[in-house]
Amino acid sequence: MWIASAGRVPRDTLSRRHGRRLADKGGHVFNHLAEADRPIVICFDELPVMLSRLLRNASEEGLQDKRKQAELFLSWLRHVMGEHQGQIRYIVCGSIGLEPVLSRYGLSHTVAHLRPFHLDPWDRDTADRCLVAMAANSMVEWPEPVRHALLDRLAYFVPYHVQMYFAHLMDDCCIRKRDCPTVKDVERVYTTHMLSARGHAEMADYEERLLRVLDERMVPLALDLLTEAAVRDGISGDTAKGLTQRHRLTDLSKSLQAVIAVLEHDGYLRWDDGSNTWRFISPLMRDWWKKRFGQSYLPLEGSD
Repeated sequence: MWIASAGRVPRDTLSRRHGRRLADKGGHVFNHLAEADRPIVICFDELPVMLSRLLRNASEEGLQDKRKQAELFLSWLRHVMGEHQGQIRYIVCGSIGLEPVLSRYGLSHTVAHLRPFHLDPWDRDTADRCLVAMAANSMVEWPEPVRHALLDRLAYFVPYHVQMYFAHLMDDCCIRKRDCPTVKDVERVYTTHMLSARGHAEMADYEERLLRVLDERMVPLALDLLTEAAVRDGISGDTAKGLTQRHRLTDLSKSLQAVIAVLEHDGYLRWDDGSNTWRFISPLMRDWWKKRFGQSYLPLEGSD
């Protein structure tokens, strides 16, 4: 009787066997789901983060192996998505974009079957109605001038930011034993709470997610571009090029293009034709970034 020793089987062979077993199990699960009496929606939350963690911080030799693993997984996922059309719908979402992660490793072709769907922020009326609903649920008065002051301060209505601002104001009212906030409270809480580094995991993630999407050599450039844009409320193309030269990256034009593409794709900056600059989309993010990095930032000499 011959018994194979796992220690003598090549590592890549074991990996392929393990991958096939997982693929078989996954396919079995999808087949059962497809037999349901109604259509099913499956959401893959933070798939871009998972792939980023798999692919980054690997040696050149290790990266090729991890890239192969990612390609096999995504190819299998594309297969099962096509196998049960009409019975199963799929949503892929995450705090970072899927395309920038895959583009960095030459894997964009693996998601050509997916259709991007951009979720815009709320409009002002929707944000206002949310504040009214949250106030009613909390059984507090929410005067219109106070709501308008909050909306004016945010200007860009990411749902979580609206909810976060409301929660900070309610906490402030509780501490001060008030029934409802005032316009002055809105301004004060914006500075003391919304721009604070304490407990703001969602805001701090804007900084950390750059590490998950960009090559680590480009992260310092991204931080400088964002800080310049925050401190000066915009960054021109010439200043962006100057910052890229300061970091002495090998291919200046390609490096700047790659970083700007990520910052635009993931909702940090957008080009403003009126001022011919890239500017923060969210005033809250601009103010938070300025407070977080502005004091220690060394501006580019001669920048406009």
